[in-house]
Amino acid sequence: VPAGKAVMFFLMDISGSMSGAPMEHARQAAHALVERLADGDHFSLTVFSSDARVEVPEGRVAGRRTQIWNRIAALDVEGGTNISAGLALGYGMAARGPAVTEANRIVMLLSDGEPTDGITDRQTLSLMAARALQDGTETSSFGVGTSYDGALMSSLADRGAGGYYYIPDSSRIADALRTELEARAQPVAQAVEVRVRLADGIALTEVYGSRKLEGVDAEVVRGQEVALDRRTAARDHIAQDRHTDRAGGMRFFIPGFARDDRHVLLLGLRAPAGVGDRPVATVELRYKDRLTGRNVTIERPVRSTYAASDAASAATANPSVQRTVQSFDAGLTLVEAARAVSNGERERASALLAERESLLRQAAVRLGAPSLEGDASRLGRVRTILGGGASASPVALAMLLDTSARGFLR
Repeated sequence: VPAGKAVMFFLMDISGSMSGAPMEHARQAAHALVERLADGDHFSLTVFSSDARVEVPEGRVAGRRTQIWNRIAALDVEGGTNISAGLALGYGMAARGPAVTEANRIVMLLSDGEPTDGITDRQTLSLMAARALQDGTETSSFGVGTSYDGALMSSLADRGAGGYYYIPDSSRIADALRTELEARAQPVAQAVEVRVRLADGIALTEVYGSRKLEGVDAEVVRGQEVALDRRTAARDHIAQDRHTDRAGGMRFFIPGFARDDRHVLLLGLRAPAGVGDRPVATVELRYKDRLTGRNVTIERPVRSTYAASDAASAATANPSVQRTVQSFDAGLTLVEAARAVSNGERERASALLAERESLLRQAAVRLGAPSLEGDASRLGRVRTILGGGASASPVALAMLLDTSARGFLR
């Protein structure tokens, strides 16, 4: 995919809570982001606090790079957090242009806090991202620290078909921005759909890495698929093929894939007793290949062979799958702990975290997985904050737990 095809609208939180290291790291990250853009790419910078303003108008990077860097270096903190004003300015510029048909228009929102000014309703803010996507603009969100509204930032990315990043350490902002720029500006595949059809007698018990969509959520994802179908036809001349929605099976939708992307979908299944070999499912993959300019459909059967003994069955256990389950279970425990805190059951929440932390440490040894030891330490830090936050509001603590959970579940 040729370089020089990104249209970037960077929205940066400069509220008082960003003071110190977060602001310094955000400036450095923004500088590095502009450095990675090609001369033919377009860039704008909008900052928001109690209100919002455009610091760098939308335009080609060529001839403006030093000027943009100087504007970034001069930024300082002020006021509250008006996310809606920042989004309105960013989406407004995106809607007006530029008329670069082959480019991806991307809004990147960076914030470390909850909205305190302007529109604060999550559903209304998320609807702004959904409308922007219909007009051809994707939205990615970056939550810094532990006090931002994780549910809002995740919803903005979900509705805007972009990436959501949980960045507990502000020194990692630059890495997250670089990763997302590469994923959004130059995706190798879009409108990726995985459909799983289970064979007779096979029952689904658990889904890790996704969730069942119903009602409005299902309509939103369907709208994303149609919008991407239309956009890739205009930009990449790939024929539209998502006019009608097909029924049957479980469908998982991923808006875009960059080179070297990975996504894990893990299904827990229950099969009836038996012997020998039997069909389990068929898996169909559909996507729009931007490298070859065509629609691709691949279908594969999945079969399983019954083991002859318990020992033979145990020998088939996949450590990678077990590690994935452990990490997802840690996220689900954090979600449950957040509910407990919201219900005034702080001691129960702490007990849940302590139990999961112990299970993770045991699994780290059993599976030879140092990453699980790191996950256990993360839960331990959250539990320490929970135990020492006697004066903190349940809402703030629940949000901390929920934000941490999203980091695990994604």
